[in-house]
Amino acid sequence: MTIALSRGIVDLYEQLIPTKVYIAYKTGTTDKNDVKCRICGEGSESMAHVLAGCPSLAKSKYLEKHNFVLKVFFFEMLNDLELADSTPPWFSDVKPKPLYKSPDAEAYWDVPVYADHTYVRSNRVDARFIDHKNKKVLMVEMSCPWINNRDKKDKENTKRYGALRLERTKQHPGYKISQVNVIIDVLGRWSKAMETETKASLVQDTKKYC
Repeated sequence: MTIALSRGIVDLYEQLIPTKVYIAYKTGTTDKNDVKCRICGEGSESMAHVLAGCPSLAKSKYLEKHNFVLKVFFFEMLNDLELADSTPPWFSDVKPKPLYKSPDAEAYWDVPVYADHTYVRSNRVDARFIDHKNKKVLMVEMSCPWINNRDKKDKENTKRYGALRLERTKQHPGYKISQVNVIIDVLGRWSKAMETETKASLVQDTKKYC
């Protein structure tokens, strides 16, 4: 790792990146009334806004980051369910297919669930895994929020897909239905509780992940 890269990472963690808000309020060298984001022109250009709240980046850079992180978990699960012969390295450009299927398991990447009941309003979790051998369904929702919003996003995702979990119990009677919220903040950190919950909810034996 170069000195410049190390310094950049430290600046991110210390929130020393020269955004408009930082320059105006920390250094006092610019007008405090001129802090609008230079990308979207809406919110105040702070670290939180640029990394997690800019609408102009939501469907591009944020989505790219989201998918890049989630696919590491997804490919590991494919391998664990014997739906893939190997796991590509984390830096690979390989993109998941929407569906992987065998007689014993199924995996879905960003595919909506077609519900039979109108009370299901949110039906598109990021990934789903169905283990027919062990009669388990795992729903995975990935989020990369601002560093102070991890717990909030976890609760939001759990509530958002409550009706869908109920629907899955009706579509797969006798199966255990689980949801894991993979919450990794914009600086790459996660909670110990999330790590423990994720390991406990994996479709297959979790010993290999401990």
